[in-house]
Amino acid sequence: MDTPADGKTLVLYDGQCAMCSAGGIALAAPLAAKGIASSTLQHHRPHSPAPDAMQIITPDGRTLHGADCWLFIARQLWWARPLTWLAHLSGGTRFLHHIYALVARNRHALSRIPIWTFFATRRARPTLWIQTTIAAPRDRVWELTQTPDLHQRWDLRFSNITYLPRSDSGPQQFRYVTRIGFGFSIAGAGETTGVRTSDNGTWTSSLTFWSDDRLSLIRTGAGFWRYQPRPAGTFFMTRYDYQTRFALPGRLADRLLFRPLMAWATAWSFDRLKIWAERGTPPETSRAIAIAATIARLAVAAYWLYGGLVPKLLTLAPDELAFASRAFAAKAVLPAIHFIGVLEVLLGLAILLLWHRRWPLLLTLALLAAALAFLFTTSRREMLNMFSPLVFNLSVAAFTGLALLLQPLAPSCSHIQWGVGRAEEAP
Repeated sequence: MDTPADGKTLVLYDGQCAMCSAGGIALAAPLAAKGIASSTLQHHRPHSPAPDAMQIITPDGRTLHGADCWLFIARQLWWARPLTWLAHLSGGTRFLHHIYALVARNRHALSRIPIWTFFATRRARPTLWIQTTIAAPRDRVWELTQTPDLHQRWDLRFSNITYLPRSDSGPQQFRYVTRIGFGFSIAGAGETTGVRTSDNGTWTSSLTFWSDDRLSLIRTGAGFWRYQPRPAGTFFMTRYDYQTRFALPGRLADRLLFRPLMAWATAWSFDRLKIWAERGTPPETSRAIAIAATIARLAVAAYWLYGGLVPKLLTLAPDELAFASRAFAAKAVLPAIHFIGVLEVLLGLAILLLWHRRWPLLLTLALLAAALAFLFTTSRREMLNMFSPLVFNLSVAAFTGLALLLQPLAPSCSHIQWGVGRAEEAP
């Protein structure tokens, strides 16, 4: 009888299958918390050929295979429990066995999908790094980042930061609150673990942070801020990392969405700090400028997307037909309307996807001017109406000009060097 040596339930998976290994590594910690060990079939039975299905060996010597292992694991993990509901349906268990057999037969082909690296590389969890040069003295940058009342004004990640009373020899502890909307907020705490000064005048502030809030994806984390004097000002950088809660779903949500979002928010905040330190523009003003620039750009993109889709591609508006008939031959009217509609949709998408590029907005101004010139020569009477193309196109041109004027003044992560990658990959 094959029983685990330490009396624990033992999960065995194919160590030569990247997908199987990724799942085994990702589930190792939550299963270990339940007193369940994990290993590869090759390690547990080095002299036997690996079977075609994963196995679970219980302390009493029973061996589960295939989909029965899925169901066993699902009963242990709250987030996977809905899988067991399927087994209670008529034919549900048979369906799971068919699915497992299909996956097992094609596991090596499925292992080529890059997403499995998200699960298999827990020790290589990508570090967040953000850095920039601020044309301001090191002491000024230190003041804006180390003073809680000032820090919370420019950092998008925090709504409130409060320093706690500090003992003479203890670290500086703090509490933070982040409002996430709809009346919800996430609370956490942290402490500055030390400040180090290098011979070249570089200051490094290290800190750890944590949150017991059940809404917080972050459980614990650590990082540092570095301030290096340079001829152009202060080279300011941060690197930090954190561990998540919610087991496997939490790690997946972090890798695919939350971690890139945190890096973006930090980079955007760094540029708001940079604008404050260099130009003296308060963070509240920078935020207002960014909101106004975003609304203006979205309005211009919506103009092209709606104008291309609704009256030209999805339906055929009488006004579009009338305007096109003045410029094209009768046989070419419909193809021309559809072609123009496609171009307008593409321009709207370019305004959205190429967010930091100016040429889609400049092209918009040129096209609006050309359209107004054409309408002025062919439809002067219609230009006098309250909702004429003249009024509408001038309004869109105003939004376009506003977006062009505000874009250089608004904070943007494109002005900052940032990324999500292993620490040794950060520049």
